[in-house]
Amino acid sequence: MSDTVSIHFKGELLPGHSLDTVKEKAIALFRLTPENCNAFFSGREVILRKGLPTAELARYLERLHAAGLRVEIVPDASPATPATVTAAAAAPLAAASVTAAPAPANVAASTPAEPALSLTTAPEAATVETVTCPRCQEVQPKRTLCRSCALDIPAFLQAQTRQQEEARAAATAAREDARRPAGRESYDDEVSLASMSFQGRVGRRTYLVASVLTTALFAGFGLWMLKTGISMPLFITFLLITILNLVWGFRMAALRFHDIGVTGWASLTLLLPYVGAVIWLVLLVWPGNKDGNDYGERSRPVNPLGVLGSVLVATILVAMLFSQFKAMGADGLMALMEDTPFTESDDAAVFTDELDALDGFDVSKDKLVMYSLSTCPYCAEKRQQFRAAGVRFTEYFIDTDERASQEFTDRLRAHGVPSGSIGLPTIEINGVLLPNNPSLSKIGQHIRRARSGAV
Repeated sequence: MSDTVSIHFKGELLPGHSLDTVKEKAIALFRLTPENCNAFFSGREVILRKGLPTAELARYLERLHAAGLRVEIVPDASPATPATVTAAAAAPLAAASVTAAPAPANVAASTPAEPALSLTTAPEAATVETVTCPRCQEVQPKRTLCRSCALDIPAFLQAQTRQQEEARAAATAAREDARRPAGRESYDDEVSLASMSFQGRVGRRTYLVASVLTTALFAGFGLWMLKTGISMPLFITFLLITILNLVWGFRMAALRFHDIGVTGWASLTLLLPYVGAVIWLVLLVWPGNKDGNDYGERSRPVNPLGVLGSVLVATILVAMLFSQFKAMGADGLMALMEDTPFTESDDAAVFTDELDALDGFDVSKDKLVMYSLSTCPYCAEKRQQFRAAGVRFTEYFIDTDERASQEFTDRLRAHGVPSGSIGLPTIEINGVLLPNNPSLSKIGQHIRRARSGAV
């Protein structure tokens, strides 16, 4: 076994010692410069002493352990030779050498002094992998926690990598936004007016068009019923269209609430009396979120020409509906309300009692004139009643015959009846006007009263 050993240092510390304190002691012990000190503690293997006799090892270890240095003792392969300082950065101890203890009285005073410690850098092949702490810049053997500041080095480096990737993504998005033409925005093109999906968002303009279309649908269907009369198939069709229209309307309201960042269930508030009307107006004017929210990106708004066209169509249909109401008059509307779509029979069965009321009509004595509109369903109904009763009459269409229209206006003025306050058909029996679609019973009653001289 070799009688000499080498002392190796790999930048490790003994427990209970701080790095700063150990560095100060190492600088004082080896007279290191700051640059050499960083290299000394870098984790690269350094030989502190070579060829040290084992008999002197304890004295060296005492000094090194007192400084807080963890060292490794490696036996030499060959007999020891006087050790020399081979590292350029090495320096003698502060006392110039580690001197031997005073010799006993029986030992000659001429005993040679103990050779100094030497620092010899290990061959390059013995170099261990090191890591530099990104926070304190401490160079140390590769490890997870920094021995100086206790930083989790891998986690910190991963976080830095993520931040760099996010910064690059943000820069890429910013460049794309810069390349986008001014005024061009990002929209969700998957939201359609023709869909029944409750996913997505719609803006104020689209919601206005939806409301206008709902109004136009009801106005158009109401106008159709007024002109053709109520029947069972028409009533069932109207009922189905009403249900679908209500569901679609709530769907559009839900998407409008989504646009302002509110749950679609809030659309049920439209059912509240009075409050619902106020909420509807708020939805028409309240701006939506400019950017994407929890319900998606903004949908592409309807073209302004589309808005104008839908409003125009709805306005025309509503105006025609009110015009039809005005033409029918109160009596005509009451007759429509009393008519039921749940019973169907021929004209003779429906008006049997009223037809009997015209038994007193005398073709040779009574003259009956009916002023009608060519598009009036009640005029057509009255025409069928007269024919079923066998009553001879003369009919004038005041919407297609200017002369008849003027004559009708003159007759109304002669009887003191304002032309804008009556409904059609208007019946003239023996020179007496019976406006607002009089029933056959009323006509027969007038004939009987005329016979008795009450009129």
